[in-house]
Amino acid sequence: TALAAPSVHVSLKGVDLNKPADVETLYAELSRRAREVCNSSGHEVFASDEAERVDMCYGQTLTSVVRQANAPLLTALHAQRGPMIPD
Repeated sequence: TALAAPSVHVSLKGVDLNKPADVETLYAELSRRAREVCNSSGHEVFASDEAERVDMCYGQTLTSVVRQANAPLLTALHAQRGPMIPD
């Protein structure tokens, strides 16, 4: 049997996706949470292949969340700062 993918909840309560400052704060939180979810070993130092796996997971997770949000300012911010993940 496959294991369920880890997940976290990020509240959008009080977040105005039309305000750049709110979007910046949200993006920082999404980025932090994506890194937490993907950092399954809980250590700062990884073997090379583990670090690559974490980076790939992080990029895919963050990109997926931004796409699902379907918020133009968040999408634009991610295009500027986010990891490059092919479609």
